[in-house]
Amino acid sequence: MAKVIIGIGIPGSGKTTILKDFAEKYGYAYLCPDDIRAEHTGDAKNQTRNQEVWDEARRRVESFLTSGRIVVFDATFADERTRSAFLAFVRKHGAEKIQGIFIDAPLETAKERNAKRDRIVPEYVVERMYDNLSNAAADR
Repeated sequence: MAKVIIGIGIPGSGKTTILKDFAEKYGYAYLCPDDIRAEHTGDAKNQTRNQEVWDEARRRVESFLTSGRIVVFDATFADERTRSAFLAFVRKHGAEKIQGIFIDAPLETAKERNAKRDRIVPEYVVERMYDNLSNAAADR
């Protein structure tokens, strides 16, 4: 069955650690736009070619779905429009099942973890993503 599992959570929440281990344990395809960004620009922090990065990510997802693979997709998905557009895309390209894994971490914990990473996300961006996800949860 073609299936997509998406990670949802702010930078520093632990998404990548959890999702990579999960995908590896079960032999699922693992995709992360940051990895593709590093392939295309040499630097996972480089945001100058995001359209190209996301086009490639969608191409890879489509390829995995076409071959019936389960895909674990690692992105923040803090913005509801981006999340909804991605879900529509995977449905259109054969995902029979979609699951979300929301990695909920306290903002201060995520900020501390983020500060220790190689690829530090600006604190105001982490806060904005946290607010977006908190507001989306409150609306439900």
